Amino acid sequence: VTKDGKLTVTLKDSVKFIILLHKVWKKHPYHRDYLGIYTVDTHLLSPSVHGLLGQFYHGIDFEVTNLHPGEDPEKPDATMFVKGQEINVTRGWQRDFKRNWKGENVPCWFVHNNGLGLIDGVEADYIVSDLFTAV
Repeated sequence: VTKDGKLTVTLKDSVKFIILLHKVWKKHPYHRDYLGIYTVDTHLLSPSVHGLLGQFYHGIDFEVTNLHPGEDPEKPDATMFVKGQEINVTRGWQRDFKRNWKGENVPCWFVHNNGLGLIDGVEADYIVSDLFTAV
C-alpha cells in the first residue's frame, strides 16, 4: 500500500476490508506511519465474530459526561463510562471510509492510554510481529 493508494480485500463475496497507509509527519517524536484497516459490509460478518474487530460490531453501551476544556480548545476532554470502566477521552475528528475510500470527516472520541478500559485485554494482545509465522 502506498501513500494515496488503497488495497481492497474481499472475503468470498462477503465482507470487504479497505487498507490505507496513513502517513504521519516526518520526525515526529513518537507517532509513526500506520496501516488503517476499515471494514465495509460489516453486516456480513458472523454473529460470533470476536477479537479486536468483533468486540465493537455487536455495539457497546457508553455514556459521556464531565465535558471540559482540553489541551486544544477545539478538542474538549470528557469522561466515558463503558464496559464498567471510567476512561478519559478527547473529542476529535476522524475519517470514515465506509461510503468513500477517500473518507469523510466524522466526530469521534479518542481514548487515552492505548484504549485501556475500552478494548478487551491490553493493546499488546493485538500486536502481531509476523503474519506468516505459525503459532
